[in-house]
Amino acid sequence: RGNDNKKQLTHGSSIFLNETIQQQFPAYVVFPQCPENDYWASVQVDRSQMPLALNFDYNRPLTKSLQLVVSLIENLKQQKPIDPKRIYVVGLSMGGMGTLEIIHHYPQLFAAAMPICGGGDTLKFSKRASKLPLWLFHGDVDGVVKVEYSRTMLDRIKQYNKKVRYTEYKGVNHNSWDYAFREPDFLSWLFDKRK
Repeated sequence: RGNDNKKQLTHGSSIFLNETIQQQFPAYVVFPQCPENDYWASVQVDRSQMPLALNFDYNRPLTKSLQLVVSLIENLKQQKPIDPKRIYVVGLSMGGMGTLEIIHHYPQLFAAAMPICGGGDTLKFSKRASKLPLWLFHGDVDGVVKVEYSRTMLDRIKQYNKKVRYTEYKGVNHNSWDYAFREPDFLSWLFDKRK
């Protein structure tokens, strides 16, 4: 989080600076930054303990920041030659939580999603969102966001989508994105998906 429009580029953005990647997977790539005073997900966070205690509730209104991301996507669709059948969302940590929430509320907007070390409201997570192509990632010793959040979300999704992918990294803490971004088929899996 922040307001410098740089911090959010720390993890993952360098992939898209690679010319070979740009040629193989031409795309408009957006890395939004959540302000310090907001959150990507409708979640109550108890920071008095680690891993964090998280209480998700998709009955709460979308956060202002997540609403702005939806507006940004809609605006970009109108201004740029974006294929509406190939819009993807990837997020890590709080962004992984936002990834799950945005596809819950707007499943029709996305062709695929990749939440990394996230979590969400497993009781309310929608059947329609569950049917999207999804690949979840988490480290099994995550000391910030418990791996159980991804495991329980996986169980929920599997009720409707047996093809959901899940990668759990043994001995990996909160930085599971470092491993996810190195998956050989990370981008090819994502960019292969169409609505």
